[in-house]
Order: sequence, then structure tokens, then C-alpha cells
Amino acid sequence: WQYRNGFDPSFLLSAYDSPEWKTTRYPIPFHDAEAMPAYANYRGHVTVRYRIPAHIVAELSELNAAAFYSSWISDVATVYLNDVPFASVGSEQPYVSGYNRFILSGVPLRALRSDADNYLSIHFYAGGTFPLLFLYEDIQLGDADAIYTNFFIYEIVAMCLLCAYFITGQYHFVLYIRRRQEVYNLYFALFSLLLCVYWFFRTNMRDFAFGDLVLLRVRIEYIALYFLAPPLMFFISQLFYKSNSRFGYFALAISLLATVFTAFGSFDVMRFTLFAYDLWMLFAIIVLIGYVAYGAYHRIMDAMPLLIGIVILMSAATHDVLAHLGAFENTHIARYFFLGFVGAIALILANRWVRTQEKVEELNVTLEKKVSDRTGDLRNTLHEIQALKEQQDGDYFLTSLLIRPLTGDYTHNNVVNIDIYAEQKKKFQFRKWRSEIGGDICAAYDIKLHGRPFTAFVNADAMGKSVQGAGGALVIGTAFKAVIARTELASAASNKYPEKWLKDCYTELQNVFISFDGSMLISAVLGLVDHRTGVLYFINAEHPYVTLYRNGKAGVVPYSAQLLKIGIEEKLGPVQVTAVGLRPDDVIIMGSDGRDDLQIGTDDSGVRLLNEDESLFLRHVEAGQGNLFQIYRSIISTGELTDDLSLMRIGYLEDRPAPDAVSIGARHDVVLREVEECMNRAQWSRALELLENLTGNLSLEAQMQNAQLQRLLGLVHWHLEHYREAAAHLRMYCELNPADTDTMFYAARACHRADELADAVEYMERIRRRNFRNIENIALLARIYLEAGRRE
Repeated sequence: WQYRNGFDPSFLLSAYDSPEWKTTRYPIPFHDAEAMPAYANYRGHVTVRYRIPAHIVAELSELNAAAFYSSWISDVATVYLNDVPFASVGSEQPYVSGYNRFILSGVPLRALRSDADNYLSIHFYAGGTFPLLFLYEDIQLGDADAIYTNFFIYEIVAMCLLCAYFITGQYHFVLYIRRRQEVYNLYFALFSLLLCVYWFFRTNMRDFAFGDLVLLRVRIEYIALYFLAPPLMFFISQLFYKSNSRFGYFALAISLLATVFTAFGSFDVMRFTLFAYDLWMLFAIIVLIGYVAYGAYHRIMDAMPLLIGIVILMSAATHDVLAHLGAFENTHIARYFFLGFVGAIALILANRWVRTQEKVEELNVTLEKKVSDRTGDLRNTLHEIQALKEQQDGDYFLTSLLIRPLTGDYTHNNVVNIDIYAEQKKKFQFRKWRSEIGGDICAAYDIKLHGRPFTAFVNADAMGKSVQGAGGALVIGTAFKAVIARTELASAASNKYPEKWLKDCYTELQNVFISFDGSMLISAVLGLVDHRTGVLYFINAEHPYVTLYRNGKAGVVPYSAQLLKIGIEEKLGPVQVTAVGLRPDDVIIMGSDGRDDLQIGTDDSGVRLLNEDESLFLRHVEAGQGNLFQIYRSIISTGELTDDLSLMRIGYLEDRPAPDAVSIGARHDVVLREVEECMNRAQWSRALELLENLTGNLSLEAQMQNAQLQRLLGLVHWHLEHYREAAAHLRMYCELNPADTDTMFYAARACHRADELADAVEYMERIRRRNFRNIENIALLARIYLEAGRRE
């Protein structure tokens, strides 16, 4: 081949020995930038030519038709036979790139000359992004039938191989879909499909698909090449070690980096990235072969056939990389040698299939005996389980019998009505008896304190399910009943005010459960209802709130302070008792946390959705109109119970009319309002005069039973420093309305000033049990104890 810069038609027929022409020392001009550095970044026209030997000219002259195949050339090129142009690729005006495209064309034999040299000339033009390129890959000039036949056979074989590799990839992808745990099938499928994409761009068919979209074609080709290594590395590491290798992630990072440069960089950046990636691939091939060889050396199953296939494929890939880098000139062969790699994979899969079949045959031979043995084992196990289940149900049944007398309504009065509903989560059948067991307990008893009738109650929820919860319920039920029994039998226990009794009851239960060292905890509401006054006293130990149902509306009963569960040694603060005055027809409803722990549905993934609305129970109470069974029906209509459920209803003065209040008359009510106005103006003497005139017109019973009159008399005498009279009237008021803590403090101060220290201490202790933050009460109580010598 000869070449010279520029182009002119006169170049086409100049003499072979003309001095303007230079002869290449390479088989063909500018095979690569490394082969001819002068043309690496050349922009302009170049003419190359080849003098056709005489014997070839003679053979061409005898042909009916001749053809020319150029392999891949670049950038814009026109082919001449002597001075007759017969084929071209790309265009100079307007500029259309012909980068890495081929020419397959008939040759005008009439242009042959018999009296002079004949030349095959190519006029190249590089005027834009792409360099000059003329690959030496089977350039052909000769019989048209032979050249066209060779071209299409080559393309057909290449497409058949691509189809075979594509089917291989699809096959392994289907294997992955059927068996997701075999992830290596997915990686091999990705590798095969990416290889098909890349090798498609190494065939001439790609020009029919992309035409003049040269830059887009090159970008896709390079990106497909960059992503070949990571899935192959992941395939091998998953096949042998069931995990993705770190080297594979490193290769993936390099591929992503090269993709970014290729997708957004210029053509020069793309070519440099490709060159760097080819160097990296030489190193990666060595690592990959070493990785498989390591597995074969350690006798990992199927490593040896895979090593053979990898060596075959990587040898061909190394050949192609070196050919692309210009180390030598030859056609790319990896697409053909990939068959060896596929054969190795097929051998591996065949071996695995044979091993599986052998195992299946072995199982079939011994299946009947194994089934018989396993059936016998299962039968024996089932008998053991049934025996254990019957024994367990017997234990459950005995425990339920022990709990039964400790729960329920044991009151006998017509002032306070008690209703109880309990449904334990664990249900069982022991022989002919059906029962249930759990940690919820409700109990109510009649007691007397200072000779006054009270109803004592407990609603508790023991930590744990079935036996553990039942154990807690058994303990608290027994301990609470022991406190009730001691109250009935011992005067020291019954001569306590309600706050003191509740505090001592809580302390006793706490001492019992602390001994379990935190393994058994109880949430509970302990309470008393005063039959005479309707005052409700209670302590809440981390139990759901107490509900008051009044006049068709349900609300939360506020309490002084919530304690931690019974059995926790640490305390939030002193035990405080809440006192609430009840009216006739008021209903108190309490329950365990099973009333709120409802499963209201499931999400898309099947996870249970639990109720998180704490006010939902108030709506259940209103929907059930305070009736316990209707409340239960409203609860289960909302969701499914997920825990033990216990409900307790306390109704005050529902079954009989309220006692008639002693009326002092409308005229006297006017006097009381006038007294309050005098008190607001601090006219204490005038207020006392009005009250004395009023009491002179009332019977003793009317005076004693009117709480407002007693309160006003007590407060007026207090401000006039008539402490003994003030103490007498305020004591009577506290008997009629013990829930008024503020006025009780005045009663305590009056008793102190009147030297009635025992009554003063009792009132102040009751106040302290209700509100330990009343600093004045604490200070006065401490002073009285100090004066009495009770320094502790």
C-alpha cells in the first residue's frame, strides 16, 4: 500500500514510482493510532492505493461480476478502481460520519486497463470527531458470488451464535425465576445477554440498525462491554461460595465510572476510557482465572470444568483485547470460543442434574421404609404430645378452680351495684369441662370502716399469658381477700379512714409481689365506694384509666398520680388516693388493657394492625349506654381481642331512689346566698348573725344534714377565731362530703387550734394521702407530730 496526504483525481493514475507516494511498512495504512502516530489526530484528506498484480487483473478480466469488501474503515471514504469511483461510506458535504463502517459493493470491471498499471484507491477524509481507520481484516477483491456468499455466511453464523447465546441467557434467567435461591443463574443470564448486545455491535448488522447514528452506536457498544465483567465475577463467587465477591463490587464500581465517562464524555474521552478499561480487563482476567483455579485446587465441586471453560473464554478475550490494543492484527475470536464456556456450564449443570437424580433414586429405594419409620416416630410423638397436653390442661383446670372463688361480686347491699365480665385469652378443654385461664381478675366485697359501710373492689391484670398470668391473678386475689378478711375480723384494720386503708392495702400487695424479684408484675385499680356519701376512693397502679358514665356521656376520671405496676420496687412518689364524689345513677367502668389491644386489620404485607386510639373505649361505653354486655359487644365489633379482657361496672344508687335531701326552704336559701356575699366582703359578724337567725328557725335534723349550712358555719367561726365551734361544724361537713379536700384542710386547722389534735392529724393524713404536694398541710402535720414528740 502507498499513501499521500490530500486528494486530487490526478493521484489515481500517477506512476507507481512517483516520489510523492510513500510506501507503508505496515500491512495497511493507519491500522491504528499506535501504528501510525502521524495520523492519530490527523484532520484532512488522505489517499491510499494498492497496485493490483497482473495475474489478479487477468483473473478479474475473466469474471462476469466482481465485488469489493473493505472490512471496517473510517471516517469518510470513497473507493476507486483506477479513476472510476464505485463505492463510498459517509459524506464530506454535508458531513456524515462513516466511523467503523464497511463497504460491500460491486466493482466496475470496465475500468480495468490493459496497457498500464491498475490501482485500487481509497480517498479518506477525517474532518470531525472521528479518526482515520482502515482495519486489516480480510480485505477482499474478486468474484462477486464468492465475496457476497462469504459475507452472508459470516453474518449468518455470527447471528446464529448470538441467538444461541441469547437463548442460553434466557434459559438461565428462567432457572433463576423458578429457583430464586440459585442467584448465580441470574448473574450468568445477565452476562450472556450483555455479551449478545456487545457482540451484536461487532457485526456488520449493526450498521443496518443504527445507520448514521454513529456516536449513539459507539456509546451503547462501550457501555455493554464495560458491564461484562461484574456479572461474570458474581456468577463464579455465587456458584462456589454463595456470596458476592468484593472484587466483583470493585469491578462494578469501575464499570459504573467508565459508563459515566462514556455516556457524557466526548469521543476522545470515550477512546481513552476504552483504552484504560482494556488494560484493567487484562488484570481482571488474571484475577478471575486465579479465583476459579483456587476453587479447583481446593476441590470445590464443579470448579474444574468451569476452570477449563473460563481458560478457553478468557484466552479468547485476552486475544481480542491485545488485538484491539494493537499488539497484533487478527480478527476477534471470543464469540466463537464462548461456546467452550457454555459447554463447561452445561457440563456443570448436567453433573448437578445427575447427582440430583441419583439422590432421588436413592430416596425412592428407601422411601417406603423411611415413610414407615417416620410415621411411627410421628405417631409416638403425637401420643406423647397428647399426654402432655392432657396433663397441661389438667393443670390449667386446677388453676382455674383455685382462681374461681377469688373473683366475682361478693357484695350484698342495695346502694352499689357491681357487674363483672371477664374473658381470658387462653381457652381449653379438660375431659368434659371447658374453661379458660388468664391473668385478669375482678373482685368486690362489703366492708366497714369506722362503722360505715363501704364496697371494696379490685380490677387487676397480671403480667404474662395463661399459667404465668393465672399465677399472678391467684396471688393478688388471695392477698386482697386476706386484707378483706382481716378488715372484717380485726378492729385495728377496720378503724382506718378510707385513704389509710387503701394505702395499707396497696403496700401489702406491693410487699408480696416485690418478693418475686420483677418476674411477676400487676397493673390494678384498688378502690372503695362510701355507701353514705357516694365518694369513690381509688389508686391506679399503671392500669387503664377509670371511666365515669354520667347523663349519657363517658369521661375519664382524673386521678392524683399513677403508680408503677405492683411488684416494681422503684416508686414514682408517695402513694396518693383519688377521691371523687358520685351522684345517684352514676356508673364507674374500668377494665384491663385488653379493651384497647384490638386487632383492627392487617396491612398489605400481612402484619397485624392494632388499635392505637386510647379514647376508643369512651365511645364503646357511650355506645353501650353503660351496660357491660353492650360495651363488650361494641368492643368486639371493632376488632379482634388480642389479650385477656376484664370489665368491671360500679353503679351508685341505681336500684332505689336517692335519699331525700333535707330542705331548708327557698326563703332560707336566700339567706345562705346573703351569707356568702357577706363572707366575700369579709363581714364575718354579720354573716354569723344571719346564720344564727337561720338555725333558730330550723330543726336539729335539718341543721345536721345540710352540708352547705355546716360548711358556712364552720368557715365563719374559723375567721372569727371560734375554733372549737368551727371544728364541730367542719367535722359534720366532712362527714357529709368527704370528697372536698380543700374544706377538709380548714377542718384540720380548726381542730388543731381547738387542741383536738387526734382529729386534726386524721384529717391531715387523709389530705396527705390525696395530695402530698400540699405544702401547708405537710408543714402543719410535721409541726403537730414534733409537738407530740413523734420525731420519726
